[in-house]
Amino acid sequence: MILLNRKYGANFGSERELWDSLMAEFDRRKSLLRMPYTLVRSLHGRGVPLAVASPSLRPYVRKFLKAAGLSRYFRAVVCGDDVLRRKPDPATYLLAVRRLRVRPEDCITVEDSETEVISAKRAGMFAIAVPSRYTKKQDFSRADAVLPSPRELIYSEKYAK
Repeated sequence: MILLNRKYGANFGSERELWDSLMAEFDRRKSLLRMPYTLVRSLHGRGVPLAVASPSLRPYVRKFLKAAGLSRYFRAVVCGDDVLRRKPDPATYLLAVRRLRVRPEDCITVEDSETEVISAKRAGMFAIAVPSRYTKKQDFSRADAVLPSPRELIYSEKYAK
């Protein structure tokens, strides 16, 4: 799943400053999205229901998904402003699975922070951690799998039946 999280252990300033920084990085490195885009498109093509469960506010998530060309692939988009309790509370994930009409135990999440892994596990989901440069020192011991890069998701998905 695609998440914007302010809990990286670094000072990004306001949410607006973080967003501006992320979009500037996105503009510089659009090729980084090729791997998640390929995986998302492949899963969508197989009829796998996909959702985004983000702690960020809806306008930021919507803008990012649109800029990344990913909006059309997700049946559900749940944001921090859709729930009363934010991560690590599992409310975001549980609302996403209700909207998808699936069971939490049938879901796989892809997370980049310890808080998100904890939240996914509390929701009863299989959690794959792909730490970012900001979160690589966090404790991912609760994750069901830890992958060094998004590229591994592509390789793993290639051989999945």
